[in-house]
Amino acid sequence: MLMNVPTMLKGLSRALITWLRGHKLSQKYLNAKMHFEELRKSEALLAEAEQIGRLGSWEHNLVTGEDAWSANLCRMLDIDPTTTKPSEDLFWEILHPDDREAVRTVIEGGMRFAHEYQYQSRFLIPGGRERTFYTWGKPILGADNQVIKRVGMTQDISIRVEAERALLESEERYRDLVESSHDLICTHDLSGRVLSMNEVPARLLGYEPEELLGRRIPDQLSGEDTVQFAEYIDRIKRDGFANGLMVLMTRSGERRIWEYQNTLRTEGISDPLVRVMAHDVTERIKAQKALLETTARLQALVNSIDQIAFEFDADGTFLDIWTTNEDLLFRPREELVGQRVWDVVGEDLAPAYRDIFKRVLESGRGEDLEYSLHLLGGTRWFLGRVTPILAPDGTYRSICMLVRDITERKQAEKSLSLFRTLIDRSNDAIEVVDPNTFRFLDVNQKACSDLGYTREEILQMRVYDIDPTVDATDRAKVIESLKQSGSLIRESIHRRKDGSTFPVEININLVQLDKTYVVTVARDITDRKHAENVLHQKDAAVRSLFHIAQTLTKTLELNAILELLNYESMKLIGTEGSSAGLLSPEEFTCDSFFDRSEKEGIVWPPDAGLLGWVLTNKRTYLTNNAAHDPLIPPEIHNPLGLRSVLCVPVLGNQEEVIAFFALFNKRGGDFRSSDVEMVEGISKVASIAIQNALAYQRTCRAEENLRMLSTQLINLQDEEKRRIALDLHEGLAQDLAALKLSLGQIKRKTAKKQNGVAGIINESLELNNDLIQQARALSYKLHPAHLEEIGLPLAIISYARKFSERSGIEVSVRAELPDDIDFPHGYEIAIFRIVQECLSNIDRHSHSQMATVCVSFENEHLILEVADRGRGIAFVSGAGALATTTQGIGIASMRERVKQMHGTFLIESIVGQGVTVRVALPVATASLEGRLINDSVN
Repeated sequence: MLMNVPTMLKGLSRALITWLRGHKLSQKYLNAKMHFEELRKSEALLAEAEQIGRLGSWEHNLVTGEDAWSANLCRMLDIDPTTTKPSEDLFWEILHPDDREAVRTVIEGGMRFAHEYQYQSRFLIPGGRERTFYTWGKPILGADNQVIKRVGMTQDISIRVEAERALLESEERYRDLVESSHDLICTHDLSGRVLSMNEVPARLLGYEPEELLGRRIPDQLSGEDTVQFAEYIDRIKRDGFANGLMVLMTRSGERRIWEYQNTLRTEGISDPLVRVMAHDVTERIKAQKALLETTARLQALVNSIDQIAFEFDADGTFLDIWTTNEDLLFRPREELVGQRVWDVVGEDLAPAYRDIFKRVLESGRGEDLEYSLHLLGGTRWFLGRVTPILAPDGTYRSICMLVRDITERKQAEKSLSLFRTLIDRSNDAIEVVDPNTFRFLDVNQKACSDLGYTREEILQMRVYDIDPTVDATDRAKVIESLKQSGSLIRESIHRRKDGSTFPVEININLVQLDKTYVVTVARDITDRKHAENVLHQKDAAVRSLFHIAQTLTKTLELNAILELLNYESMKLIGTEGSSAGLLSPEEFTCDSFFDRSEKEGIVWPPDAGLLGWVLTNKRTYLTNNAAHDPLIPPEIHNPLGLRSVLCVPVLGNQEEVIAFFALFNKRGGDFRSSDVEMVEGISKVASIAIQNALAYQRTCRAEENLRMLSTQLINLQDEEKRRIALDLHEGLAQDLAALKLSLGQIKRKTAKKQNGVAGIINESLELNNDLIQQARALSYKLHPAHLEEIGLPLAIISYARKFSERSGIEVSVRAELPDDIDFPHGYEIAIFRIVQECLSNIDRHSHSQMATVCVSFENEHLILEVADRGRGIAFVSGAGALATTTQGIGIASMRERVKQMHGTFLIESIVGQGVTVRVALPVATASLEGRLINDSVN
């Protein structure tokens, strides 16, 4: 049980109570009717007193000296807050003079030790009335741990005091009131035995009053409260009163909570008894518990919101701060509470805070304040909602400010602003449309400039107002198509404010954001349409030009190109004649055509007349009066009957004149500028064709020269090898043979001597024999002298046998050539050299243990095939031929030998299965070639 509330009777005068008890009231002996009327009036008075029993709250700010009283407190004190301002002075003024000293002592004690305090006092109400109040107070500390304000609750207990006084005046009236009261009113002795009890509470507990009389109160208490009952008895014996909460058990086992205020009576009776007044507060406690749970949930909800809540007084002082993220505070919370906000935020923001605080306090309406602060993590933006707090007197004296971090929003707004700027600077009109009404929701600046309307005017319009091709029936079709495909591209017409129209290409997209929007990008295609019309007009001419390009580039013969140029240009432009020619170092030479029925050669000096002007200026020359043109002499225009001439230079890559063509006498009129454009296009195509033909001629000549030089080089290499081989055989080999004879004589002369010279001579003889063999092998490799004596088949067989002896690779040779064929000069040595190179590559690279060489004559071709079964060549093309980038010098040399003789050279390889080299030399056409080679060598 909670026994911490003092009795309401504390304020009563002891003398008054004694007088009331000793006075013999004659009214006890009034007739029953009068007594009944008085009791009824008293009952109504008590019911009214119970209804008007209220609480009031208050706050006194020690920093500002201001007071705030709740409206109910003002009503209890009968004070009009609109005319009388609650204050500390008013409090002491209306406090009963006899109670001021005691109240001051209690308050100063609470302030000094910063703890809660309680007191009961009387107040003088206007009109001479007096009321008794019970007050609970609590000091509030600031950041410096000093008390900055005190707050509390005051309860009007005047009715209870008056009830006690009325009880002392009339026990009978008291009993009647008690019996009809829902509050528990009873007495018990100091052992806890119930002596008397009113009826209604007993029935609320499930008993008749008679059933509870004589029972001990501990028997009706819950288990945890029975141990405190003895303490309660000691306290009431000591203090004469006790208050608190007790839990009584009903007959059904339900726990009911009662708030009691009990007093001890010792005077006028033989044994002390306790007067009990208790009120069932079970529902109130449940409501308070529910309120606490709701408050906890509300606090959790507040904590889950990433915002800061500030409370300021009218002077901008931080009274309290709530936040879940103190990193967003300018300073730690402890440093801010008690400080004025404009002393914290600095000179830049202070005026803004002062102004908005002043406005909201004067107007009573909230406002937003947007500002930035430089915190540890960088600059952060905040949005604060400044709201005035209504005081009990109906004025606004404090401010609540909810602040949230909007840095990310500001960054997004900055990006959005940049995006809006980019949109407004777009070269296309961009429009946002409501899909349900086709009304414009937004447009960029380009749309306004294209249509001639302001943005505000367009936002009052619909698509139908600017696009005459769209009506209301089209809307559903367009939206359905957009839902299926997501976007549409169409051409349409837009109408300006002045009524003029222009063609547009519209890209329509369906965009889903907070709701569905239609976004259109409209591009003015006036220039494109004009270009398309021009292009359409020239389409036939371009097709013809393309045909000419195909025709001229199909051949690489210069004469054919010039003849086609004449014919095609005459047909395209529609002239009676044409001519074309190439520039030589001294003059223009050309063939002229007239209706392809007449052709005659013309030589025109480059520094004279019309063609001289074209050569010098490198520009097209046009005249529609050839008879009087000074650049066309009579000897030219008279025989040809020239009326008009269009002469066009053909320029090379370096913008030099390489050729020309001219058109004469246009049928049906004069030449026009469009004709000039067309023939200049033909000139560019002709330039490509002529340069290709000239390049082809140069390439053919260069290839022929290169082939002759390559042939000479190979022949010279073979001749040099033959000479070196002869020198080795006739010189070094003979000298080594002589050295061998000399060493033999020395060996014989020193055979009987035992001085170790014989061993040295034997080693020298072995070395000499090795050198002789190497010299002969090198001489044979450089030039197989017996090739001419024994023929190609036997020479290959002999070489293969020696190769097998040196390398250990088994070589199988099949050489079947007819005896009656005399192969051209160089064929046999070429085949022999290719065999040498192939076997050498097999030895170095293939890791094959065998090889085959096959020489045959088939279909007028000398055929060679060399194959191995080694690891093959990895880098070959898809057709099995060796890629050019992987060829070594040996393969290139073989390929060049075959090319000189107009043969074919092919390498085939499969990785892991070996390589096959195939050579085919044409014999039928080789005789003449062989003679040419001999002539070139000689």
